[in-house]
Amino acid sequence: MMRHGEAENNVKHILAGRELEYHLTERGREQVASTAEGLKSVPVEAIYTSPITRTVETAKIVSETIGVDYTIDDRLVETDMGSIVGMSYNEALEKFGNIFLRFYHDDPTLRNLHVERFS
Repeated sequence: MMRHGEAENNVKHILAGRELEYHLTERGREQVASTAEGLKSVPVEAIYTSPITRTVETAKIVSETIGVDYTIDDRLVETDMGSIVGMSYNEALEKFGNIFLRFYHDDPTLRNLHVERFS
C-alpha cells in the first residue's frame, strides 16, 4: 500500500473528496519519485489506483520508475465528503466540531451533510 504524494488540496487544507480534482505538487512528485526508487528492489507484481487525479499521477510515476503497469480501479475511490467538499479543514471543524472523529458512527450531522459513512 502506498499513499499518493503531497497534493494541492493537502497544502491548502481543503477537503477534496471525489468531486474536486487536485494535482500533485512538485514536492509530491519528488516524494513519489523517491519512494518509487526505493521500490525498485521490492518485487511488485501489480499497481492498482483509484481514478482520483492525484492517485493516478502517483501510480504513473511509480509505474514508469519500476516498470510495472498500473490499473485504475473505480472501487478505490475517495470518501464522498458530501456538502463539505471544497471546505477547509478549519472551516469544517469550526462549523461542525470534529466530524472526522465521527466517521465511524451513525452521526446525524454527517448524514445531514451527506458525508459517506465508514462501516
